[in-house]
This record gives sequence, structure tokens and C-alpha cells, in this order.
Amino acid sequence: MATLLSRKAILTAARPCIDITVPEWGDDAVVRARQMSTTERADYLETIRVYQHALEAWEDDQKLPEKKRKNVTKPDEVHSGVLAIVRSLVDEEGKRLFQDEDMPQFADMSFTVVHRIFDAIQKLNQFREAPVELVLEKKG
Repeated sequence: MATLLSRKAILTAARPCIDITVPEWGDDAVVRARQMSTTERADYLETIRVYQHALEAWEDDQKLPEKKRKNVTKPDEVHSGVLAIVRSLVDEEGKRLFQDEDMPQFADMSFTVVHRIFDAIQKLNQFREAPVELVLEKKG
């Protein structure tokens, strides 16, 4: 027979975590990822959306003749996979290991490792499309 959860049980339920094997970092090396909360997922997608719009504005400005440019600043790159990693990896107590400011440090890491971790995080968070595709408006 199924258990009907109480309000308290629902509101205090822990978010799922998964351990991801990273053999490149050691024989028994794993990292732990925690599923994003509803708010974290919304913030994650909004960060990507803001970056994409800023990048488009810069690219549009660059297409103009130099005298007509508005000197739009090129935004700092936001790699959606690395952003998901820094916002999802947690320690044994469930506390985030990284902050957004740590993203540039992932630039020199093995693509295979980053991709493996991101792929697991995508599955954990049930991203059926690439995060960038979720935030881009369809152009007609």
C-alpha cells in the first residue's frame, strides 16, 4: 500500500543526488551532483537567457559600420554546461562546492570529464533539450 505523504514530509524531502565517476581524476574518484531546486533551475536558465541576449546585442553592434556602433561590451562567456556543474556539485553535506566565479577555472579541464559530468547533471535535472535551446526564442 502506498504511503500518503504529509505536508511536512513533502516540504522537507531531500533533493536527489547522484555520484558521478571520474576515473581521470583517480581510481575511485567521484563527484556528487544534487538536483536543482525549482528556483535554482529558473535562475540557471535566466542566467543563460541574459547571456544569450547580451551576446546577440554585441554581435548586432559589431555588424554595424564602426561609426554607427554603440560600443556594446562583449559579455563574459557563460558555458551552459560548466554553469550547470558549478551550480550542481555538492560536498558530503550537500553544500555547493563552487560559485559562478569559479567557471573560468574549468576552461582547461578535460572536455571528456566536463561533458560526462554535465551529461549526468542534464539527466538528473531532466533537461530534454540543451539548456541554451530552452531559453532561446524561436525565430521565424
